[in-house]
Amino acid sequence: MAGQEDPVQREIHQDWANREYIEVITSSIKKIADFLNSFDMSCRSRLATLNEKLTALERRIEYIEARVTESGRVMNICEQHHSFMPEKRTTDALFALKKLLEKVRRSCIVSVNL
Repeated sequence: MAGQEDPVQREIHQDWANREYIEVITSSIKKIADFLNSFDMSCRSRLATLNEKLTALERRIEYIEARVTESGRVMNICEQHHSFMPEKRTTDALFALKKLLEKVRRSCIVSVNL
């Protein structure tokens, strides 16, 4: 009987070691999944915040374009919506606003309340 118990005991010890190993791997996978979900939510939140800020800037650009005239016509340098799109950089709208303000500074003095 002692000969039969040794292989059985080895199997039991190996089974417990495998279970502990599986538990460690499962716990690690859960931690990684939780981190990735948290990271995804954080990125989505930050992108939404940036999108709101960019939309506000676009509205301001449209407002400035509507208010600033040159020879009786509206100066329009920002003709496209620059929201988060794969083919547009997020700085395009800011660049357009900068160009508009430089053009305004050269032509006249304008008071803009942003």
